[in-house]
Amino acid sequence: MTAMMAATAPREVASAMRAMRAMALLMLVLGGHLCVCAPSGSSGEAAMPTLQEIQAPYKTNLNKTLVLEAAQELLDNKQVIPPFANDSSVKVWEQPLESFYLPSPKDFDTISLGVLVVHEVLTNMSLYGTDEVFRTFLDLGGEEALYETAITLFETYVPTREQLLVRMQRTDYVNVVFEAVAQEFNKIDPSQGLDPKKLISGVVNDPQNEVLKKLSIVAGPNLGPILTTMLKSSFPPTNETDASGNGTESGSGWTGEEKEKLDAFLEALSTTAIKVMLFAPAFPSPCFRGDPSCPPEQRSDPLIEIRNRVLNGTFNVSDPTLQKGALDLISKQLGLEELLGQGNNDDPLKKILGDKNATADLIDKVKQATGLKRATTIMSDRGPPDNTYYDYMANLSAGNYSVDIASSLTDAGFKPETAVCMANLSAAMYENEATIKQWADGLGVEEVVVSKLGDRYASQIGFFVDNSTNTVIVALEGIPLISTFFFRGLFQWLNMLLNDKLVPYKYPCEGGTGEGQSSSPGDLCSDLMKKYPNASVFEVVDPVMGEDTASSALIDGLDKALDALSSNGNSEKPGLYVTGSSGAGATSRNTMVEILLRGYGDSFDSERVFLYTFSGPSVGNGEYDDMVEELFKEESVKAFPLVNKHDYIPYFPMRPQPFAAYQFNGDDATLEPYTLNDSSYQPGPANIIAGFILFHDTNGQVLPLTRTLVEDYAPECDFICVRGTCGYFQCKDSCDGAL
Repeated sequence: MTAMMAATAPREVASAMRAMRAMALLMLVLGGHLCVCAPSGSSGEAAMPTLQEIQAPYKTNLNKTLVLEAAQELLDNKQVIPPFANDSSVKVWEQPLESFYLPSPKDFDTISLGVLVVHEVLTNMSLYGTDEVFRTFLDLGGEEALYETAITLFETYVPTREQLLVRMQRTDYVNVVFEAVAQEFNKIDPSQGLDPKKLISGVVNDPQNEVLKKLSIVAGPNLGPILTTMLKSSFPPTNETDASGNGTESGSGWTGEEKEKLDAFLEALSTTAIKVMLFAPAFPSPCFRGDPSCPPEQRSDPLIEIRNRVLNGTFNVSDPTLQKGALDLISKQLGLEELLGQGNNDDPLKKILGDKNATADLIDKVKQATGLKRATTIMSDRGPPDNTYYDYMANLSAGNYSVDIASSLTDAGFKPETAVCMANLSAAMYENEATIKQWADGLGVEEVVVSKLGDRYASQIGFFVDNSTNTVIVALEGIPLISTFFFRGLFQWLNMLLNDKLVPYKYPCEGGTGEGQSSSPGDLCSDLMKKYPNASVFEVVDPVMGEDTASSALIDGLDKALDALSSNGNSEKPGLYVTGSSGAGATSRNTMVEILLRGYGDSFDSERVFLYTFSGPSVGNGEYDDMVEELFKEESVKAFPLVNKHDYIPYFPMRPQPFAAYQFNGDDATLEPYTLNDSSYQPGPANIIAGFILFHDTNGQVLPLTRTLVEDYAPECDFICVRGTCGYFQCKDSCDGAL
């Protein structure tokens, strides 16, 4: 019996238990971003805070002392046993605690940002309407009378932000929940639809997972045991027998009065979602709030107006009619009409919960998605412990690491100084346009133009020139960071995970159906099209092919870059470098193909055409790869696809045929030839405890690794923390002498 329960009257205990039982589902639905936090005031009407008041806590870093105390508390209470605690021979690398208190929240990893958002929502209930979400949720379970009791429990037992962040990371709670949900999801029969109660029951009652054990740690010593007890009693095994001895099973769908209560709950949830997008400082939607980091063409003035009217009390977003208008506006701004289908006026969430047949196709698609299957396997898979990788992480962070380059790489024309220059520009492309220009200026190259390759979610493409060496550089943005541009990043990641569709490659010449024709019917493009008619590419990594906007951005940018060089007195043919990291490792490869097939190869010095890619996923099928190999050989392209060992992104969406690359190998500190295929991925060592994209991160891995290639390279570097890693990663690099 906890101290709280001992001090509470029996009737209040019963009320509290019923309230917590009804709210347990909501807490688990928050899932990987669970936090249990108290509202700052009462649940009644309160004056609307100003934007300055809302954002003030997020303009300062988290408290160092509280972070260190939270970590020590876990050790002192033996709530989290350090990995390999019983094997002193294994050295364990964990996410540094500095990564919680040194960076500003905008530089947090996505999971930490999620915790901050939920914390913000639950500590400002009047602003976000979370109190109404709780009330309608309790009403849905027939427990509305217990609302005040439930709120009191949250006010009484609340971990700090620092405690929540540290506990989430040290318990690896997101991965625990992800694995458990994925396991239960795979048991679903698509024809039976999605039954949330049955899904949660499976997660809660599976003795093989640690969801409840670690939930108790995350929620804290007082609230944790209550939550876990309530979850167990609220969601018993679905094969329990009823009073007559018949098997019982959770049903899907809602009827009658229950359906009305469900609608009220979903409307309250919609209100909170709108306000989160408009107000929550940690939620990365800068274009909804007029943030300076938002590119002008993506700014949403109507949504900014709604935000201002909510704050001054002239727009009641919880009114069903006004709410629908706001949701429609957000849907239009996000392009959800295209995502969900034109003319579908049904609320997708209501449809999922209200009709067991509504999600059959979606469930079937998700279960068959190769990328998603690969992700669920990789997130749970760990290799044997390897102390070499502890030293690798420590030395890379300290700037004391060096890598030997295989002679075959340098013989092929690879220059480590160029790799540093290209990795910098690839990293810069994830930033806003002002930062890209500042970064390029620091490298000593001139930005010509930065454009989008398509709609509001498309990646950026940048064109730069170096007048001193007469060089054009084309750099592409990979999958946008969710922690910077939430919707752009989320939709591209979902597309990568769920869409493994191969589509015919659209050659940009007569008969190829690609947008923009190359110079003549008998050129190299036509010849390759005839020789490789079945070349196909993965739909998700090819935004340039056949798209009007992308084709225009590519052609316009190249023309402007060439004009910029010629206007500065360069009369010789310039060199060409194309680069990109992560998803752009694939799109930059295809961009080089498009440049050459469109006849632009003749505009450049054939001795100086290079492709440097980092951590790129697969582009196409074997016939496409064969076509590209022949094209690059004909046009004298020197291509250097670099990957990092234990990074799984190069294996997405799939690698059905071998692909020659160059791999950073931390086992022996080398960069050496390596063949990628579906069976060659090696999971990271079990003694390296970090986020699932650790070995893929551009700023914390790719960029520092390229610096280790340059002999006696010692740029001035600052110690920073970004997305869960810390080190001397912010350096004053230069492209001088690299091109």
